[in-house]
Amino acid sequence: MVRVQALGFEPRFNNFVCEVADLRDPWLEIEKYEVGHNYTATLRLISEQSLVYELEEGVEGVVFVEEVSWEPTERNVEIIKLRSVGERDLVQVLGVNRKYRELRLSLKRVKESPTQAYFRGEEGGLVEGVVKSLNAVGAEIRIADSDVRGFIHVRELSWLYCADPSHRVAMGETLQVRVIGYDLRHDSLRLSLKQAYRNDFEAFKTEVSVADEVTGEVLYQMGPFVQVQLKLNEGPRAIGYLHKSEVSSLVFVEDKDLALFVAPGETLPFLVKRFDEKNRVVELSRKRLLQRALAELQYGQTFQIKVVRKDRSGTVGQGLRVEGRLVGVGPGVKVGDEVAVIPARLGTEADAVEFALGNGKK
Repeated sequence: MVRVQALGFEPRFNNFVCEVADLRDPWLEIEKYEVGHNYTATLRLISEQSLVYELEEGVEGVVFVEEVSWEPTERNVEIIKLRSVGERDLVQVLGVNRKYRELRLSLKRVKESPTQAYFRGEEGGLVEGVVKSLNAVGAEIRIADSDVRGFIHVRELSWLYCADPSHRVAMGETLQVRVIGYDLRHDSLRLSLKQAYRNDFEAFKTEVSVADEVTGEVLYQMGPFVQVQLKLNEGPRAIGYLHKSEVSSLVFVEDKDLALFVAPGETLPFLVKRFDEKNRVVELSRKRLLQRALAELQYGQTFQIKVVRKDRSGTVGQGLRVEGRLVGVGPGVKVGDEVAVIPARLGTEADAVEFALGNGKK
């Protein structure tokens, strides 16, 4: 039914001349329906995969099956079958399609999802999760002892550049991650693995200079690098990294052998090589520290070192602050063994330093 207003009578055609009264296009004021806000609407049409609602005469929107409830899609299909035309519901506007004069609506987002409730309680905190899947841009995580899921973008996997998520995490691996946000579109937590480790880079930089000695715990290996958590007693902490080329002056270290020199969980001394301002990490060196420590070696001292290479070219050992060749080593000593040694020959270069076994092991 349309309201009209009579303007006059036309005798020639024996009818009235009228105009439509109060005719307006509601889409000229569509801005009043704001994305993320809730409105009451009437259900006008039901199909297998969607519900069509009328917000006012001339303004309609659609709720697709995945937006019916926080239940799985299969369950939402069943929920749709139980609905009736004419029901009034609270809906949330997700988007406005001006071309097709249609609103995208949601029934489920009117209420808080279990993931939103979890986020509200754990925002900024550390939680435990298991890697469920990997793709080119990150890792999907299931929070332990719950159905809540989250995602770690590849940029949040490491303070270092990570070309492939599989270089940092593995399927089924259990991780400590930090909750940094909520993804409304995917109803998923935004998680960070790198932010699970404390990084007071700016404060650390004010207290430490290049060539200073620092102590850190080796966290993990990623290709030719290891990441290190640096700490200054009770002061600021920072994230450092060590490239395999900065591990030894005597051995070319392969990626597969890196853990033999710097194993995850070990606490070791390092030398600050430079501050990486772009990535907010500290580049470290072990071999420069060991080279500097050569001047402090004296005959008669005893050191505990690990055998890191044994082949036809000789045997090499490395300890916390010493590195050198081992002489008089028999078949009973293998790579990975820790042995006590004493200096047999000293020099200003690592290649000139030799150690003899000090515990009688051959």
